[in-house]
Amino acid sequence: MNHLQDIQQQLLSAVYDQSELINAGSLVQASDGLDATSHVGIYRDSIRLGLAHALHEQYPVCARLIGDTCFAHACEQYIQQHRSDSPDLNRYGLAFPEFLDMHALATQLPWLPDLVRLERAWHQVFSGPDMVDFDLQRLAGLTGEQGLHAGILLQENMQLLESCWPVDKIWHANRDPDTQPDTIELTEQGLYLLIWRDQKAMHLDVLPDDLWFILNSLQAGHTLSDACEQLEQRFPEASFADLFALIAGNRWIADISDQTG
Repeated sequence: MNHLQDIQQQLLSAVYDQSELINAGSLVQASDGLDATSHVGIYRDSIRLGLAHALHEQYPVCARLIGDTCFAHACEQYIQQHRSDSPDLNRYGLAFPEFLDMHALATQLPWLPDLVRLERAWHQVFSGPDMVDFDLQRLAGLTGEQGLHAGILLQENMQLLESCWPVDKIWHANRDPDTQPDTIELTEQGLYLLIWRDQKAMHLDVLPDDLWFILNSLQAGHTLSDACEQLEQRFPEASFADLFALIAGNRWIADISDQTG
């Protein structure tokens, strides 16, 4: 590590560890009315405020529901445990739902981590790539053997989410800060969601469990034949052909791959 990198590392350490402020203060000069440690403290506070703002931008419904003070406190704890390792602040809060899984808030509000997972998915899909066009005639051109071993590549920018809480209703009810939300019955239930975007149109779809299952199977990399077999075992009454037609009709297919190798 060269001298410049050493300086950068000491300043970075002071951002996440207040006990390092004095050491980092030795790297800068004091000014009239402000000692060196205070200069570093201003830099530290500015960085941490920026990270907290990024979290608020990604999880506004969470902040609204638990209150700004509580959210700010959770952000401070998250920042203390998670250093920013990317210049893209959109990526900084990706671990926030898993952080909340272990937080005391999850004991009081067990639906909160899944709500935040929904917010994360919405934010990622909104800022992710556009859908790619796929010619469905390529599917018609597959031989029987090719069809058995074909892998369906779904659109990159779509996310599946499963929850036992009505997080979609909670999210919809609390998106607008100027609207009084409706009362939502927090009963545990199976909920299967798909978040996707078609050009500028964002979608949050509640899916039947068999459609969610087949999408999840294809997204995991299973071939068409394997996905069909798994569907028959799990949902004997489901029609693979009908579900696949729905997937194709919504343009959720991005490509096909031959997995015979």
